[in-house]
Amino acid sequence: MKIGTTGAKWNMKKNCYTVTLSKEKIINEPRGIDGIIWVDEWDVIGPFPSGSRELGMDPFLSFDDIYKEEFDFTKTYPSELADGGMISWRKIKSKNDGWVNVSFPNTRWEPLQDHHGWAGILFKGWAMGNFFVEESGKYLAQCLSTSKFLIDNRIINGDIYADGYGWFLVDLKQGKHSIKVPLSGFESDSFKCHFKKANDNFFILPGDTIVPDFLEGELVSSYLSVPIINTSNNWINEIKIDIKKPLEAKSNTLKVKIAPGQVYPIVITLKETANHSGYCPLESTIKISTNNEDQQDHNFHIRCRKIEQSFRYTFIGQDGSVQYASARAPLKECEEDYMNDQILKFSCPVILTTHGAGVKAESQAEAYSSKENAWILAPTGRRRFGYDWEGPGRINAMKALNALPTHIEALTKRKHDPYRVIFTGHSMGGHGAWSLSLRYPDRAIASAPAAGWIKFQHYVSYFLRPGDSYIDPILKGILETSISEHNNDLYVSNMKGIPVLARVGGDDESVPPWHLRRMSRMLLEEEVDSSVSEIPGKGHWWGGVVDDEEMNIFFNSHILSKPQTTNKFSITVLNTSSFESKGGIKPLQLNTPYRIGKVQVNIEKEIHYLETTNIKSLKILPREKNIYTERISQINIDGENFSIEGESYFCKSEQLKTWYECTKKEIESKHERMPENMGPARQILEKDFVIVYGSAGSQEQTKNRMERAVFIANDWFLRGRGSVEIYSDKEIMNLNLQNKNLILLGGPKTNLVSNIFIQNNSFISYEHQKNTIKINEAGIFGDPGTGFQFLTFSEYKNNKTLALIIGGIDEKGFSNTFEIFPFSSGVTVPDFMIINNKFKSKGSAGILAAGFWSNDWSFNPAIGYSVNQEK
Repeated sequence: MKIGTTGAKWNMKKNCYTVTLSKEKIINEPRGIDGIIWVDEWDVIGPFPSGSRELGMDPFLSFDDIYKEEFDFTKTYPSELADGGMISWRKIKSKNDGWVNVSFPNTRWEPLQDHHGWAGILFKGWAMGNFFVEESGKYLAQCLSTSKFLIDNRIINGDIYADGYGWFLVDLKQGKHSIKVPLSGFESDSFKCHFKKANDNFFILPGDTIVPDFLEGELVSSYLSVPIINTSNNWINEIKIDIKKPLEAKSNTLKVKIAPGQVYPIVITLKETANHSGYCPLESTIKISTNNEDQQDHNFHIRCRKIEQSFRYTFIGQDGSVQYASARAPLKECEEDYMNDQILKFSCPVILTTHGAGVKAESQAEAYSSKENAWILAPTGRRRFGYDWEGPGRINAMKALNALPTHIEALTKRKHDPYRVIFTGHSMGGHGAWSLSLRYPDRAIASAPAAGWIKFQHYVSYFLRPGDSYIDPILKGILETSISEHNNDLYVSNMKGIPVLARVGGDDESVPPWHLRRMSRMLLEEEVDSSVSEIPGKGHWWGGVVDDEEMNIFFNSHILSKPQTTNKFSITVLNTSSFESKGGIKPLQLNTPYRIGKVQVNIEKEIHYLETTNIKSLKILPREKNIYTERISQINIDGENFSIEGESYFCKSEQLKTWYECTKKEIESKHERMPENMGPARQILEKDFVIVYGSAGSQEQTKNRMERAVFIANDWFLRGRGSVEIYSDKEIMNLNLQNKNLILLGGPKTNLVSNIFIQNNSFISYEHQKNTIKINEAGIFGDPGTGFQFLTFSEYKNNKTLALIIGGIDEKGFSNTFEIFPFSSGVTVPDFMIINNKFKSKGSAGILAAGFWSNDWSFNPAIGYSVNQEK
């Protein structure tokens, strides 16, 4: 079964895309080292039912305890995936290269898939094995193609995409150790675990160095990045670097904060230097030392590219990490020219193409020919799988757009216009093209998604999620609402005035043509100029799918266009944080968050008539922000007239239900929900953030929270090549971290900062003596094993700060809550959730309360759920 892109074999697993590696890509490093003896036989149990991107919900845990030391391998377990409804343990041997291939030949998958589609053949399970350590010490462990694994019941990050650079620190004593690997996927799964001996200070992770290219002998950007893991027992606070000439760093000393066991991609800024044509291609070396100890050399290579070739450039992402994109410059020069605020000559538009699952940005750019009058821009979704171009992936694409290096000499006469964009892409990137077009319509001059699925729930359906069998339908609706922000079909009205060509192969079995046909039908209902280019006999990918004659005719017919505003259009939003503007209008707040908001616009005689539904405040953008938007001078909002000039804000009076002109300062002074804090929980990752672990509890509790902080940081690196700093609560009390989100590990009893945020919240309280948490109108929660996770927004050290608190009534509750952290896209996690012990085994059945906060951060039964509501 093929799911995905470009001739590879794919499956969806681990709550994300992952790849079944073709033979030439299999990582065949030695699976062990001297001092570790493997037992090559694994005990495997499965298949259990699983839901698409479903958190918790491990049926094995309803009948057994994964954390115990000894198992009865004669025991059987119920599963609806097996004939007769029962499954047994099996023994599987690893291959000579260490890969363990798990399949279930006695399970009849075909009728399950025929009836339920891909959702019918999703499964979970476990593989358990042992290894022996001959010499105590620090080791680097790697398990390929899994998101996590357990060594002696300690959770370790897995190298989820099997890229080979996911090495993580473990301290092993001499003797026997257990290893437990969670299984998941479609019909089958594969994984490989192996070790390296760790050195005393740090280890440079192989294969993940990011460098820019030379273009016509000039370095196109000044950032490079090398990821390291701290293998010492101490924090790394300083890194010294020395780069081989002719390159030179702006600073040879980097101040950092890297926890023991944490992976951190260091940022190196290069000085601008003379033309490097004489050095092309450049083989260079960087010397790295940490805390003035243990210098290591790292070799890297910089390509040399010509103006007609694609090139790679680097930039700083939302979290301060180095990201990269690939681009092709226009073949002809293009410079903008204005007179009296009128455009006489355009700069070059950008064909922004988002890659499919597993495709690198370089390959995406190479799929296109250079255009005479347009840029080709292929950003990354932070990794080659990333976040489905949602959240951090969407933000990274726009960061790449703004960072195109047109400042260098070779490109000074090829300026790009970030407000004239053709959004396109393939497969997962086709979904991204839909998403970007719908959320940045004032920038879109056309849209050409190829094989783009509408939303993940239609791609690998959620309808068989086992946990949903136990829950109130209202709760199910709330959970689905938490990902509805990315339901592209909900926002088709935003495409009015944007020409669309939807490309797909008629025999595409990965993304069926149904997705493109449905979107096109809905767009036509909105009077959008949309058509489907469905090529008979073609599958998911073929040469020219994104850049053949038909696609180029479409591109060329719109390259000289500007974004169009029609006289009648409608804006649809569910989350104002991910919508930029249409027609210069941006909704800021909804009366009821996470209920659909609409602005119907009708322009007559230079007056903009706005009819709103569920809109609390909105902003009119100044024309200087986007010169292509119509200047708005007269506006009528729900029957009330206003004359405006430049940037303006309008608010709806809650008492009078009438509109009035307000100010940004007035809106922000209310500390209400705004785009920058709109949630849901995953929004904590959409801005620079730090992790704060609690140190106010016992030594064991502090160690536990510290380990979880490192796990989150390492996962952020693996999925998004991100960097994050970790602090204790006591450390951060002495710092003033401006403009950063906070992830707070530990509730108010173990984390001092969590305690401050809860004390500042009028609607949440924690009873320290009774160990209970109370949400006004939702009730009191205090049973053993209760865990809680919620967004809160507060003035902290004179900064308006969004925080995600992750805590528990007890240690079991804290462990349970770690299951609902929004590591990946597509997981149903709203603003707040309170769960119990059932969550790990029965998923949503373990939810005691969940939902979205009102604008004043209070519980609202219209958008919230609590088991206490009916008591």
